[in-house]
Amino acid sequence: MSKTAKWDGSKVKGRRVGDLQLVDNQNRRPLAAHEYNHVILQFPDGKKRHLLFTDHQIKAALTRADRNPEDLPEVSWIRKAACAVSGLV
Repeated sequence: MSKTAKWDGSKVKGRRVGDLQLVDNQNRRPLAAHEYNHVILQFPDGKKRHLLFTDHQIKAALTRADRNPEDLPEVSWIRKAACAVSGLV
């Protein structure tokens, strides 16, 4: 998970679509996580949505993807090359 500076009272600006950003949980309930992993996703209809995941949810999703590689969509060679250049592979 990527780390960012702690919340200083200013509004958190979302990064690019797909970038994980660690944000503090404001107005936290007693048993809730202290921080969330924020990501902006663009859905097939073109709408972008903000999503919040706990570390546990991210780890579970990574484990699921590792255990089920046959269910992952094929990635184009252009996307693979871009990821390799940016260090994501």
